Amino acid sequence: AESYVAPSPYAFGVAMDRYDKEGFRQPPAGVKYPLRGVLRPAIEIHSNEHATLNDHGINVIKSKRDRGVLILGARTRTANVFFNTITDRVIFNVILATLRDAYDDLIFESIDGQGQLFGVIERTGYSILYRFWLAGILFGATPQESFKLQCNRGNNPDLDLEGGVVRLDVYAIPSPFTEKLIANVNRVAIGEMQYVGFVN
Repeated sequence: AESYVAPSPYAFGVAMDRYDKEGFRQPPAGVKYPLRGVLRPAIEIHSNEHATLNDHGINVIKSKRDRGVLILGARTRTANVFFNTITDRVIFNVILATLRDAYDDLIFESIDGQGQLFGVIERTGYSILYRFWLAGILFGATPQESFKLQCNRGNNPDLDLEGGVVRLDVYAIPSPFTEKLIANVNRVAIGEMQYVGFVN
């Protein structure tokens, strides 16, 4: 007997499976992760509807010939353009949790006037974010293009320090994922291939 199942458990299962196999920077969607045991979606979505729904942050589940039933979207419903994909949120949650755990030992440490504590905080943060960059979680050709940390007198005013508050500002660019691949195929005349160039 057939029964309808909400898509949420499937999306969660795909996310956990993909994170386990490929890492949390990957979106919980795509043809590599068909929904097991699903015969068909309750509502069939066509291509033009798919694009419109995606633009509004609604992820679709579609049947694809020879691929099965697939999740084809990884967007959130937020109006914040910097966190409009699931991977943005996951990446920043993992960064925040990792930094929080790394700094446990620094709570109730003396705030010296020479910037030593600030240096330890920045070096620790840099080391963590550098590993995120190496793993391809942060976007950029170099670490300097991917992330920046600040923990010094510039962002730690006297009043905060007097109150025992130390601020670390972290700026990072998460790696986006491919939602569309546009292939331009051009006919070239015989003998003209050497004149064809790549646009940068």
